Amino acid sequence: VKMDATDEENYVKSFVNEISEGICYLHDNNIAHRDLHGKNILIHQGNIKISDFGLSKKITSYMTTTHNLVGVIPFIEPQKIMDTKYKQDQRSDIYSLGVVFWLISSRRCPFNDQSFVNISLMISKGERENPVEKTPSHYVRLYSECWDQDPEMRPSAREVLARLRSMPLVPVYDGTEESLMVTTPDFGNTELGICSKCLQQFTDHEWCQTCEVKNFRDKFTYWTSNNQELDIIIKNSQLNAKNSLRYLEWIEYDQLKDIKVLSTGHNSGLIYSAKWPGQRRKLWNSKFQQCVTEGNNNVAIRILKNSLFFHLVNANVLEIYLSCDNILNCYGFTYDKETGNYGAVMQFVDGGTLQTFLSNNSPGWNEIHYILTNIVESLQSIHELGYAHCDLNVRTISLVNYHGKCDDCINFGYDIYISNIDNCSKIDNMTNLTDVKEELTGILAYVDPHAIRGNRFSAKSDIYSLGIVMWALSSRKSPYRDKYLTSNLALEILDGWRPKIVEDIPECYAELMTQCWDKEPINRPSIERIKQALEDWKTNPDYIQQFELSNQKRMNSM
Repeated sequence: VKMDATDEENYVKSFVNEISEGICYLHDNNIAHRDLHGKNILIHQGNIKISDFGLSKKITSYMTTTHNLVGVIPFIEPQKIMDTKYKQDQRSDIYSLGVVFWLISSRRCPFNDQSFVNISLMISKGERENPVEKTPSHYVRLYSECWDQDPEMRPSAREVLARLRSMPLVPVYDGTEESLMVTTPDFGNTELGICSKCLQQFTDHEWCQTCEVKNFRDKFTYWTSNNQELDIIIKNSQLNAKNSLRYLEWIEYDQLKDIKVLSTGHNSGLIYSAKWPGQRRKLWNSKFQQCVTEGNNNVAIRILKNSLFFHLVNANVLEIYLSCDNILNCYGFTYDKETGNYGAVMQFVDGGTLQTFLSNNSPGWNEIHYILTNIVESLQSIHELGYAHCDLNVRTISLVNYHGKCDDCINFGYDIYISNIDNCSKIDNMTNLTDVKEELTGILAYVDPHAIRGNRFSAKSDIYSLGIVMWALSSRKSPYRDKYLTSNLALEILDGWRPKIVEDIPECYAELMTQCWDKEPINRPSIERIKQALEDWKTNPDYIQQFELSNQKRMNSM
């Protein structure tokens, strides 16, 4: 296939990126390939595959190795050529990667006019192939560092990948030493990369705040929500966006396709499902070490009652969406002319709520710990921002199919998010109570007894709700399901009635749960204390044994 110069450059850049991603994946898992060369890099349906793992080994400190030279001589580091007993490690792969990069730029085998003996001598003495003219100077500089004679001077696979992703294609090598006098960017400890357009460091993976802010500014005159306060909030979010999830957009309703009624919502009006073809949000995939488009353009539209919309805008609740992790993402707003209401365009929940998950699954303690940890971290970020959620229950905890947000969720299969941020209220710094709410929200079984009495919500109200969530996780049932949600139940909760604790749960779990739902808010643990307890459960031998015994009891009872 004949390609123009730009297409060819992009193809080559994609090619070397994929190879580097493969090496990164191996090194991140503490594995060295030890035999990387041009013949074991395969192309299958446009995708790069690294093969020949016969010599790959887990790395201890340094690996033992066979005494014979294996592989293609030009790709073997000088240390191994000079001493066949040399113990190879990840730096050996980096040397080979540098030669592979040269091979891609030259399209020929290195030293192809020399004998194996001469090649070995030349490499041992520090001789390398000459750069090919018109190759980007930064690329030449990178592969030259990779095949450095001194293993300690070679960059890590992570740095190689970061530099490739942000590498400018100019200047190019013109045959002179001067054209190679380019500055290597300082990646610090983050290795996020440098923007190839403005040469500023990324503020997040593949996100240049300088360039993105300019793009946002250029479009300010092309849209309006017809609500001055909302316009200001959206623009400020864009001017301060440090990654692809931390800003809002105004989305014209006709941009949303295939709109269908999804549900009547939970205390907040209709919810539609829709497709947003222009959706371009990306998140960092920790497994594959690259940014991937979040979801498949599916979104949810929450049609907001006017009172709820003005609460969102005027109470600055939207800052939660822009600041907190593990919160169901809000992409922006639209206006539904049919209902005459604004709508929040949200991340689509393709895994259902925690309530539906528990009705169809029996999670083990590892899964319960993972779910709880995510919920607690979300609540902590909300509380630190000065808000209380006020509506935490199994319906406002959402599961989204795993898209690589973190390593821990790979086995579980879902990312965990807290939703219904709309009901959050600001906590008064003096009283630790929220603004007065006109009506009680949420499922009665999860509501703090103090709020049932008519008092204001507080951060400790969320802790009470968390305790009931812990019970639901341990029992896989709805609390008080044998009682009607009437005033009688409210009175019983006020009198100290709580769900019956499941017999086979670990003692430490039951203790924390009952502390959370204590009648007196002052006796409930802080969110920081709860987070520490969850960490202790994974490290303290006594707690680990409690969970193992509980798992065994549950297995025997099946």
